Amino acid sequence: MKLKTAITLFALFGGTTGTMAGILDKFGGGGSSFDLDGYTYKKTGNNIYITSAFPSKGSNLGIGNYGMSYNISTDEDARHEIIVRFTTSEGGIGNSNQPILNFYLDGNGKSLLLGNYYSTSGDFGVARMTLFNGDASTGSQRGGSPTFILNNKYSSTAGANYQTPVSGQHWTATGSGDLKTKIKDGSHCYKIVVETYKGNTNDKIALYYEGPNGNAKTNEIALSTLGITSFDSIGYFLAGEGGSVVLDGAGTTSGIYKYSRVVTPGTEPEPELPTEPVIPPGDPSVPEPSAFGLLAGLGAIALAVSRRRRSR
Repeated sequence: MKLKTAITLFALFGGTTGTMAGILDKFGGGGSSFDLDGYTYKKTGNNIYITSAFPSKGSNLGIGNYGMSYNISTDEDARHEIIVRFTTSEGGIGNSNQPILNFYLDGNGKSLLLGNYYSTSGDFGVARMTLFNGDASTGSQRGGSPTFILNNKYSSTAGANYQTPVSGQHWTATGSGDLKTKIKDGSHCYKIVVETYKGNTNDKIALYYEGPNGNAKTNEIALSTLGITSFDSIGYFLAGEGGSVVLDGAGTTSGIYKYSRVVTPGTEPEPELPTEPVIPPGDPSVPEPSAFGLLAGLGAIALAVSRRRRSR
């Protein structure tokens, strides 16, 4: 089994597929700012490049865990983009396992794993997002920690160390190409975006895949439905079972980018101008305003006549 990490420069992939519309579909990719759907996104802080900033947290069973502390709060108007690129070779050969790269976000005692997946039941593919009850940052380290990866092939090797995902809580990317096969040899890209909103529970996450297997996107999943209000750690698992996988990112390709989000100046809705009240056509049984004046005059005359008669 080959397992290696390397620093390799690759040209930046293009945008996401044009057939998938939504606020999560456009990526800044580390640029200073961009506009989307009436919002302006401005990059905040420094870019975090994954290879150089992600120290090894140990390995067990041939699975490497690389991670660091990173906070994503759901109570701010912000956007976090995680773009990770890697290459594979000798993957998807016969009945062998395949190279695995799974990215993780964890917080509130739960973790989301995102990446390619392989199951002994024959279910495998290039892009899936899955919920785990547990802290993935502790996974697959020396000392027998649970193995948080989207590959239950290791359950037969790790025994009780294999961490089982939450039943039914997974979202498989759909799109074009050979998505439900083993990953092909070549350069692959995952794009993860987390959009957060201050003061409400509209926070959401989505996963994109681009590479030799095609182009795909998961549904946009609301974090509130997962019971997640923040993330405090971020990282990835790398396993080369049945082939080799190399993470790319020398400071220009694989990284984490944070943006603030504000309403784009000039896109606020114009205030409505006051309009004259529209008086609907009157009910024939209801006198017109002019008729009220006439009635008032007649009433005054009748009152005068009545007083004159009394005075006599």
